[in-house]
Amino acid sequence: MTPYSFVAGEYYNPALHPTCANFDNLSRRFLEPEIGNAITGALSVLEVGAGRSIVAPTLEKTGVALNLVLLDSSKEMLASSFRWAHLAKLMVADSRSTGLPSESVDLVVSSLGDPYNTADFWQEVSRLLKSGGCCLFTTPAPEWALHFRTSNHLNEAEFVLADSTVVNVPSFVPSPEEQERLFANAGLCVEESKDFSVDDLAEPISEKLKLPELRDKALAVLRGFRLRKLR
Repeated sequence: MTPYSFVAGEYYNPALHPTCANFDNLSRRFLEPEIGNAITGALSVLEVGAGRSIVAPTLEKTGVALNLVLLDSSKEMLASSFRWAHLAKLMVADSRSTGLPSESVDLVVSSLGDPYNTADFWQEVSRLLKSGGCCLFTTPAPEWALHFRTSNHLNEAEFVLADSTVVNVPSFVPSPEEQERLFANAGLCVEESKDFSVDDLAEPISEKLKLPELRDKALAVLRGFRLRKLR
């Protein structure tokens, strides 16, 4: 079992985890229109860390026919996408070593991909994408994340479950400069990046997003990217 297997049963409950709900909302604001545009020219789509899929509902609405794989390292998280098994292949695998064929994917989508935002993941994305292929990716912004992390736990996020159990899950949120290097070293070019702040949320805001400095300075809490494999 992965660390996310222990939080899967509660992850999408906004009453228990309002911060997750806020981030999901912001991520969807970036990804849903981008997915709608990108799938029209795609034959094969891979959603990494799918959990409750963002791509599948768009396919269901539009009726676009393509090969969709929903991949997650946690079968418990992936269970949230069982309802779309008629549209997609559901696959439990490591995002950094998927076992899928090289240059077999037109579009990779990853919502809140900080659990695997490392060099080996980006090399895998580059391996999987066809020349000219696109990757849509969102991540918590370091401007927010580093408010809650000590030097000993920079690459972890903490979940407090309903029974007070604390679960630490991997979360890699590098500086903007390092994030750009990860992309560039994998041969991926940033076509667009977009920041979202607390002011972009219309719903009730989590206590962890109510830091005065986030509001006063309109600091980014989430960042979205559209990337292209150049060759």
